Amino acid sequence: MQALKVLQNILLRMQKHCSFYILSDAASERRLFFCCALIEKIYAQGNHKMTIHCQTQEDAIIFNDTLWTYKDISFIPHSLVGEEYHQKCPIQIGWTDSASASIEASNDILILLSISPTPPPFHTEFEHIIEIVNQDPVIKDTLRTRYQHYRTCGYDIKTHTI
Repeated sequence: MQALKVLQNILLRMQKHCSFYILSDAASERRLFFCCALIEKIYAQGNHKMTIHCQTQEDAIIFNDTLWTYKDISFIPHSLVGEEYHQKCPIQIGWTDSASASIEASNDILILLSISPTPPPFHTEFEHIIEIVNQDPVIKDTLRTRYQHYRTCGYDIKTHTI
């Protein structure tokens, strides 16, 4: 019986997870600020390493600037992929149409927060994927499709209504 519990715990840890956070409005600014708050919380809990995936370099720069100005009293260490010390930074921001598309999860980067309409090709490398859904019809439709994709891939999916 004890061996069965141990095996169940091992299998549970091996299963990939996906969290969908569902916001109550369509404001893109609120979506970005919620991402910042969630990153701050994850970082504060000791889960320091994560990759943020944006669609374009412009989106990545906007998100980078948002993290810098998110709160005057907090500091979330992050960098854009390609910057001098990005590999040493716990929170890396990348985008699809650049060399950052080749980022893969390593043993110490297990969380992917995607704010791109399309998941990066390496999304299966991560232990935990986070998606932020607002009430924008395009984003909702895109993420409904992605939800089905993750379910088909066997992810343990949780939804959180905010």
